Parts: sequence; C-alpha cells; structure tokens
Amino acid sequence: MSTLHILRNLDARYCLETLDVAAGDAVLLVQDGVLHRGQFPCPVSACRDDVNARQVEVDHPQVDYDGMRDLILAHDRALLW
Repeated sequence: MSTLHILRNLDARYCLETLDVAAGDAVLLVQDGVLHRGQFPCPVSACRDDVNARQVEVDHPQVDYDGMRDLILAHDRALLW
C-alpha cells in the first residue's frame, strides 16, 4: 500500500521511520517542511508556493496545487506529519 507522506514541519523523525520505499511511498514537503535539508530514501516533491513564500531553493521537483492533488490521488493513502 503506497503512502504519500506530507511533511509540514522540520521534524521528519517519525516520517522517516514509517517510509516503505518498496511499497512506492513518496514525500511531499509543504509549509515549513520545504525548509527540511535531510535526505529521504524515496521520491520527494515540494509545494512551489511554499518554496516561493519562504524564499528558499530546493533540489526537489516543485509542484503546484494540481500536482499536489495528483500526488495524493496516485497513492493509496496520505499521512500528514
């Protein structure tokens, strides 16, 4: 069962513990989560509006709200951290 982990703060400890890369999990960084500089063992995307609002640069692909919706629908479930 694939899960989209939506990380909205800088504490990714529990998120990292529950990632199941074999099941196709992914991470979406939103709000202050776009400030996270750690590595994830799966695909990561960042909300473009949150990146722009915080005036930071990220190495991850950026998505708009339609892209966020598509990510949510592409996974079996979504968890908000």
